[in-house]
Amino acid sequence: MKTLRHKTLAGFKWGLVVGGIVLILSYGFYAARDLITGTDVVVTYPTDSVKVNDPMLDVSGHVGNVAWLSFNGGQILSDEKGNFKETVMLAPGYNEIEIKVIDKFNREINKILRVVYAPETKHTALNI
Repeated sequence: MKTLRHKTLAGFKWGLVVGGIVLILSYGFYAARDLITGTDVVVTYPTDSVKVNDPMLDVSGHVGNVAWLSFNGGQILSDEKGNFKETVMLAPGYNEIEIKVIDKFNREINKILRVVYAPETKHTALNI
């Protein structure tokens, strides 16, 4: 017949086993969070399909869980918080800006921004 002390000790051992399993599973999910969440790209400026009248355009945004970041085919760097800012010179008319990210698991996201550059035309009076 088991005494109360033996039952308490057995319960304590099972508690340690269950607690250890929970701890190991929690650490596993924590270590796999980059694999689970993947990478993301948020362009804060400009919005897609925007019309501008200045040929120089500052493109800014935020990336997360990124191993490689490119802007129109050239690699750029983000700061320690994942923010980036690049300036691009637009051609008159329709322009596409490509932002590409690859995470450490080789998953890729491409973001295409469409921008129309319409320079302001100055109207001059004709003297006849």
